[in-house]
Amino acid sequence: MSNILPSEDINIADQYIILNLLIDTLERELKSIEASTIRLQKPYLELTENILSQGRKELIATKQLMRKKGIRVFDKTIRNEDFWDYKYLIRGYEGNFNYLKYALKMKMEKRLLEYFYPAMSK
Repeated sequence: MSNILPSEDINIADQYIILNLLIDTLERELKSIEASTIRLQKPYLELTENILSQGRKELIATKQLMRKKGIRVFDKTIRNEDFWDYKYLIRGYEGNFNYLKYALKMKMEKRLLEYFYPAMSK
């Protein structure tokens, strides 16, 4: 079924999942930084807030593109502690992303590094 769909559309759905997870994680990290007693808290807060802002803008753009192209991603299903599944719908064609939790973490880390070092994403 994936052969029918353009890989660009599948990549958009994948990007949406990664951005969503990254934003959720960074929001939790921001709360942890705020609650911490580290001495140089302000730079960490500003950096995290800046990355969150960039990520949210990108997520909004991704959602708009998804709407335009008829792409929907549904909530995750946790198969077990190691695997997460996401169901997607692209112009009536249904599919699944089956992620190893560790692979999702690696994708999120790669994405985060792209915010730290924009030249890496080119």
